[in-house]
Amino acid sequence: MSQSEQASLNTTSNGPVLPLLLTIPAVAAKLGVSRPTVYTLIYTKGLPSIKLGRNRRVSAASLERWLQEREQSA
Repeated sequence: MSQSEQASLNTTSNGPVLPLLLTIPAVAAKLGVSRPTVYTLIYTKGLPSIKLGRNRRVSAASLERWLQEREQSA
């Protein structure tokens, strides 16, 4: 499959398709923190996550909602 074909699979008429679930490294990059800090946020601060087999993922929508809740309570 060519790069242009792969790119077309990751876009819609409205723009790029964003992943529904984020990996822990992706969450860490978005927040500007380390991977261990993301796990701390999950286990002690209530960051919602799900387990898929042996992998943990964070919903992009849940991350946004969780951040907004923290901003409002600060």
